[in-house]
Amino acid sequence: MTITPAGYVVIAVAALAIVLAIAWFVGERRIKRTIASAPHRAIAALSDGAVARVAGKVVLASAETIRAPLSGRACVFYEIRVQEWMQQTHGYWRETVHELRGVPFTLEDDSGRVQIDPAGARAELETDKSTRSGPMDDATPVEEAFLERHHLSSKGFFANKQIRYRECAVEVGDTIAVTGTAAREGDALCIAGTQSLPLLIEDEPIRA
Repeated sequence: MTITPAGYVVIAVAALAIVLAIAWFVGERRIKRTIASAPHRAIAALSDGAVARVAGKVVLASAETIRAPLSGRACVFYEIRVQEWMQQTHGYWRETVHELRGVPFTLEDDSGRVQIDPAGARAELETDKSTRSGPMDDATPVEEAFLERHHLSSKGFFANKQIRYRECAVEVGDTIAVTGTAAREGDALCIAGTQSLPLLIEDEPIRA
C-alpha cells in the first residue's frame, strides 16, 4: 500500500498526539503522587524549598477580595463548573466552563502565618452553591452574563438548554488546607505552585 504525503502527515500528527497524551498522563501521575506524599507541617516548621501541606484559617486577603461570580460573595478564591446536559442515546453532562480565580491571602495556624499565592492553583473543594436552568426555568441575569463571558448562551434552537452551575468559594474565616512549595520572600515564607507542581487548595484540614 502506498502512503501519500498527506497520509504521512496524518500519521505524524497522530503519533505526536499519542506522545503528548502519554506525557500528560505521566506528568499527572507524578503530580498526584507528590501531593499525596507531601508531609503535613505546622506553618512555623516550613523551610525554604520544601513541598508541604499546611492547614489553617484564612485570616485576611493580601489584596482586595474578589467576588464569586454567581453568588456575589467576597472571597479569596473561587471555582466554578458549568455543565450542559447532552441528550443522546445515553445522556451525559458535558463540562463547558471550568473557571478558577484567586488573590493572595494569609493562612494562620497555632504556630504562625504564611502567605498563599493561588496563581495557577487546582482545587478540591465542596460545592457550596448549586443552581440549574432549563426548558422550564430561565437562567438568571447573573448566570446568563457569566455564560456570555465565556461566549456561551443558555438558549437553544427551540428551548432553553439544560444547564447546571456549581460554585465553591474560599472566604476569610474559612479553614482550608493547601499543598505547595514554600519559598522565602524577604523575611517571610510564601506557599505557591511551581511549573512542575501546582498549588492544591482543599476543604478538609486533615487528610484521611
